Amino acid sequence: YCSDTDSRLVSSLLGADAQPVPSGGIALDSLESGTCTYAAIVLDDFYDSDWLFSRIFDRHIYVNSITVAPSGKHVFLMSRNLYDMPENKMISLAFAVSTTMHGSLAQTLEIFSDLKINLEYLRFKTHNIDADSKNQQYIVFADFVGKLSSSAVRTALLQMESESPFFRVMGYRRRID
Repeated sequence: YCSDTDSRLVSSLLGADAQPVPSGGIALDSLESGTCTYAAIVLDDFYDSDWLFSRIFDRHIYVNSITVAPSGKHVFLMSRNLYDMPENKMISLAFAVSTTMHGSLAQTLEIFSDLKINLEYLRFKTHNIDADSKNQQYIVFADFVGKLSSSAVRTALLQMESESPFFRVMGYRRRID
């Protein structure tokens, strides 16, 4: 599934029939509900992925590839499963840190430093835990180069999962150069 306006691009770029739906939001909802196996979202560039990751960080949806079209647009192919393909070397994850506890982000990033894992990209989103917005946390989206099968990456992910109030691997994809 993909949006109506992007179905031709998705079909030609991925070599598969893309079933158009009225919006990217409907494609994500259909994927999460199991109506479809894959959903594709087309964004102008990788840095527009903030919108996409904000939409899926708390859903059981994973980014499994990002393909760059000749026009420069990025096609994010997602599914309800995380696939470990040999060409995938970039891991995207989301984790929460407190907005009121000083040093919580530094403490989390120290996990990567201790295991000699360099982060490629960080982005932040403020997330209200309660409806009254008095209790907030930052959702941090991070990308780093690694393999899910390596012991350093597994150690970092297990430690973050046990220490963060929220943690989730968002996707696993080929590095975009």
